[in-house]
Amino acid sequence: MKANPKETLSWELFMKNKKNKLVSKIKYIVFGISVLAVFVLFQKLNTLGSPTPTFDLAYENAKNLNNSINEVFGINSSPNTKYSYIPAYSHIYSSDGDPKEAAVTLSLRNTDLKEKITILKVGYFNTKGELIRYYLKGGIELGPLETKEIFIKKSDNQGGSGANFIVLFNASPIALPPIFEAVMATSKKSNGPLSIFSSRGILIQ
Repeated sequence: MKANPKETLSWELFMKNKKNKLVSKIKYIVFGISVLAVFVLFQKLNTLGSPTPTFDLAYENAKNLNNSINEVFGINSSPNTKYSYIPAYSHIYSSDGDPKEAAVTLSLRNTDLKEKITILKVGYFNTKGELIRYYLKGGIELGPLETKEIFIKKSDNQGGSGANFIVLFNASPIALPPIFEAVMATSKKSNGPLSIFSSRGILIQ
């Protein structure tokens, strides 16, 4: 039985039309991918040679921070001024609820290999949020990988279980975030084994 020429022609036209539609879809997809690739490449080229800010990732953001710093701490802050809140404990409670006094060491660490940071002032506050005293009021510089310490004796228990430090500092936008950490040490006896724990500060800009 011979095939109908009209049916054969219609089938060929149908397949040709279907093939053309498929080719058009593939062209659109390839065009879309090309446009997306060009856009991504353009974005990367724009960022080449520009320092990648690290503070946005490592710091909590606070509104009107400079105004608050100027008002509370009486210094003229700059856009590069940040602060860190570090929990500390001049005493902790034993299992029976008795307070045990602890010595406190505040460690100020510059983690950057090249950039320096400037410590403007360190405030030590008690459980009620009242200022006990300032440290480093004249300001100091921490060179790359440099560390400074502030030590509070075990007998100085003014801070209480809710004590804290506020560290005000200036740092370049391209500097790695510093580490500010309080280390507490306590013992049951003056010459007994030490119990040591630490708390790291929250960085705020």
